[in-house]
Amino acid sequence: MDARPAAGYTTLSYVWGERRYHPRKIILNGHPFPVLESLYPALEAICDNPELAIKNRRWWIDSICINQRNDREAMSERSSQVSLMGRIYSQSERAVVWLGEGMKDNENAMEFLNTLARSRNKPKRKFKVPELQEPAKWKLLETLLLRPWRTRVWTLQEFVVAPKLTFYCGSKSIERNRFRAAMHSLWYCRETGNPQIKEDAFHPAWNRRRLIQWYESGKGSSN
Repeated sequence: MDARPAAGYTTLSYVWGERRYHPRKIILNGHPFPVLESLYPALEAICDNPELAIKNRRWWIDSICINQRNDREAMSERSSQVSLMGRIYSQSERAVVWLGEGMKDNENAMEFLNTLARSRNKPKRKFKVPELQEPAKWKLLETLLLRPWRTRVWTLQEFVVAPKLTFYCGSKSIERNRFRAAMHSLWYCRETGNPQIKEDAFHPAWNRRRLIQWYESGKGSSN
């Protein structure tokens, strides 16, 4: 990849998990191609989602675009690609974060995140409304925020440098700027004694909000 921005493409940010391959293969350049078990559901979701429309977009997905063989040539390629990761994500049109398949509880948690985002600029008294007082919703959100993506160090760069970024869990989504607003509301709810989530669920997400603020301080706005 050279220093010039490539033609528009989307990057995918996800967690590999154990390096196991899905029993079904995709067709890549006319040939069967194995993909990780953790990646296959994301590819299915991309194909099924009109907003993402995989056939109309160029995608950069690390485990597909970087040679994963164990020979010397492949290892050299992986080493060189790692040094380019920041550029790959920063020169993309957008990044899509895949948090996993959208079971009902997960999608309800994503909807609650959007509720928190809408509450960002409400007067303090509005944080006492019933929709923010239901312990079950906070528990679902806690489970979502404990997903592995939010605690992986290498996803920090992906989260920060992409020009635009959207989280997906199944069919539900939230833009990065709305996620940041939700984290501010979550912080305020904790300060005012609303139902709270565990520290290890709150702090990784809150710290990412702080990190993107720091990064953007000299670069202008982002989504």
